[in-house]
Amino acid sequence: MSAFLLVVLSMGCSLPSKPQSPEAPKWDAQFAVPLADYTYEFSELEEIDSDSALFADEDGLFHITYKDTLDRFNVGTELKLDPPAPKTFSQSIGDISIDSPGSQESPKITFNELTQGKFSAFQGVELDSIPSFELIKIEKDLPTFEDFESATVKEGTLELTVRNNTVIYLGNPVKVTVESRRRDIPFRQVIEFKDPIPPRGEQTKLLDLAGSTLSNQMRVALEGNSLGSNGKPVVVDVNSYITVEVSISGLEVLQARAKIPRQHFQMSGASALDEKIEVMEAAIRSGGITIDLSSQLPVDADVTVEVPALTRQGKPLRKCFELRTNRPRQLEYIDLSHYRIGNPKTGAALDSLNYHLDVVTIDTRWDSDPDPFATISSDNFVVATVSLDTLKFSHLKGNIVEKQDFEIPRTKQGISLQDLPKGLEPDWIAFKEANFLVKTKGVDTPVTLDLLIVGERFDEDGVLEERREKRQTITISKQSPDFLIEAGEIISIMPDSVEISGTATIQGEVDITDESYVEGTVEMDAPLIFRVKHSVMQVGEVSEQEIGKDIREAFENNDVKNIRLVGEIENHNPLSGEVLILASADSTAFSSPALAETDTLLSLRLPQPTFSADGSISEPGYGPISVELDTTEFDLFKNPVVYVKTQVILNSTETEQNRQGWVSLRKTDYIDVKARAEIGLKVDLERLTKEESD
Repeated sequence: MSAFLLVVLSMGCSLPSKPQSPEAPKWDAQFAVPLADYTYEFSELEEIDSDSALFADEDGLFHITYKDTLDRFNVGTELKLDPPAPKTFSQSIGDISIDSPGSQESPKITFNELTQGKFSAFQGVELDSIPSFELIKIEKDLPTFEDFESATVKEGTLELTVRNNTVIYLGNPVKVTVESRRRDIPFRQVIEFKDPIPPRGEQTKLLDLAGSTLSNQMRVALEGNSLGSNGKPVVVDVNSYITVEVSISGLEVLQARAKIPRQHFQMSGASALDEKIEVMEAAIRSGGITIDLSSQLPVDADVTVEVPALTRQGKPLRKCFELRTNRPRQLEYIDLSHYRIGNPKTGAALDSLNYHLDVVTIDTRWDSDPDPFATISSDNFVVATVSLDTLKFSHLKGNIVEKQDFEIPRTKQGISLQDLPKGLEPDWIAFKEANFLVKTKGVDTPVTLDLLIVGERFDEDGVLEERREKRQTITISKQSPDFLIEAGEIISIMPDSVEISGTATIQGEVDITDESYVEGTVEMDAPLIFRVKHSVMQVGEVSEQEIGKDIREAFENNDVKNIRLVGEIENHNPLSGEVLILASADSTAFSSPALAETDTLLSLRLPQPTFSADGSISEPGYGPISVELDTTEFDLFKNPVVYVKTQVILNSTETEQNRQGWVSLRKTDYIDVKARAEIGLKVDLERLTKEESD
C-alpha cells in the first residue's frame, strides 16, 4: 500500500482593541498519515483455482474437500514364496562294474619241460611206466588282459583251470602261483591242487579277489610233484603239454584303470520350503530354479534331474544334463513360469521340494575321450547345488502362516488451502469433524491395510513448516469395503499436500489369483467448523509508511502538539477478539519481536456483529477508533519510514456461554480495519521566516 500524505490546515487570528507591539503570527496545522486500510472478504475463497479444496455450499458455509485415488494393486501377483537356502548334495558313483576281463590261457608247458628233457630220447617209445618225480617250478607269462590295466576289487572271482594233456599224473600235490608282472602292483596268490590231475584231465579252483588289486599283466608258475604214469605203461610224447587258464569275472571294483562300461547310479536331495506359506496348490507366475551340476567322474555322464512337485501339463519337471570330461560342470536355469507346484502324491501342504538325479555314464569306448581307458574310483562323485528363486504365484491355494505384506502404490495430491485467512494456523484451531472416507473394492480374501496419511505444509520458499502423520490399520473384505479415518489432525495444519502410502497384508486360508486386487478412493468433505484457541491471526500485510520531511522537521522543532489515531473497524465474522496496530522503525521487528521493539499504537476490541436466530450474522459490528498517543510514542514518527502491522487477537470460543466452542466461516464474512494518524502542529511564522532568510 503506497503511502500518501493528507494535509489539513486550519488557521485564524484576531486584532486587539488597542495597538500592541507587533507579534509574529502563529496558527495550527494538521497532517494525516495512513496506517491501516485493509479488508479481508471471505468471498475471495470462491475465486481461487478449480483445484481448490474449498467451496461454499448454498448456505454460504465453507467446506474443505479432498479426493484421491488408491491405484489398483494386485495382491495375487505379489504373493510369493521366499527361497530356501541353496541345497547342495552329492553322490559318489559307488560300486563300479567293469566288463569281465575274460580268460587268458598260458603258453603250453610241454612234457619235455616238465621232465627237464629226460625223456626226449624216448619220443614215441612205449615204456612200462614213468616213475614219480618232483616238478621243477616253471613260469609262463599270460597274455595281457585288454579291457583293464589295474583294478582294486571289491567283489570278483578268479577261476584257475589246469588242463593236463600229458601221459602223466600231476600232483600229489601241484601248486599254481598267479602273480603280477608289474612291480607297482604286488598281486600274488598260490592255489594248491591236492588231488592228482590224471592224464587228459583238468581241475578248476576258484579264488575270491575281494580286496585284491589286479594287474592286466600276470604270470603263472607251476610246481609240485608228479605220480608219473602211476605204474601204467605209456607211450612217450615229449610234445604233449599242460596249460593254465586264468579267468576273471564278476568284477565290482573300488578303483580301476580300465575300459569303463555304462554305469548307473542315483541321488536325491530335498529343500525345506518357506514355513511362512503352506502351499496346497499354486500356479507359478515368475521365478525359476538353478541347478548347478559338477562331475568328478573321469568319464562322460548324462544326468537327468527330476522335481516331482513341479509340474507342467501334468508332467514333472525333468531336465537332462550332458556332463563331459572336457566340460565337467553345467549350470542351468529353468524358468518356472507356467509350472504348478504341489504335493504330487497326497495333495497335502507341501513342506519341502524333493530332487531326484539319475546318473548314467557313457562307455569309455564311445565317449568324448579318445583314450578307451579311464581311471575311475568308487568315491568319484557328482555334486548338485539347487537354488530356488523367490516364486510369485498367479494362483495360490493354501495357508499363509506368516503375513505377507505388499506395498500400496504411493499417491500424493496437492490440497489448495493457501487462500484460507492468513493466520489460520493449526496451533489455534481444531476441526469439529473431518474424516477420510476410504472406499475399496476388489479381492474377496480379507486384506488388512496399514495406511499412512501424511499432510505437509511449506512456506513460500519451499521449506517444510509442519508435517503431520496419521496411521490407521483396518481390515477390508467384500462385506466391509469402506471405513472412516479421522482426519482432523491432518487438516488442522492446512496442508499443501496429502500423501497416502502403506502396506496391505494377507494372512490365513487363501485361494486367490493374480486377478485379485484392491483399489479405491480416499475422500473428505469437512465443513469449516472449528474451535478457536487463544492465539494471533494476522489480517493484511506489513505496510511501509513514509513520514514526510515537513513532519520530521516539525518533530525536530518541537512543533508537534499531539498525535491521534482515528478510524473505524467493521467486523462481519463470528469470532471475538481485539485489533492491534503495531508500528516499528525496524522492518524485522514483527518476525523477530524478541530482537526488536514494536510500539502498540492501538488496542481495540472487535465490535461484535448482530446474529440471527440461525446463527448467521444479520448486521456487522462497528467500532470507531479514536486514541491519543502518549508523547513517548512521538519518536517513532521522527523516522523517515514507519512499518505498520495490523493484527487480530482472537478469543477462545471455548467459553462458559459456548462450551463446545464451535464456529463456522461463511463466504459473506469479512473484517475491515481502517486507521490513520492525525498529527497536530503549532506553526511559528517568525521562526519559519528567520530560518528561510538564514
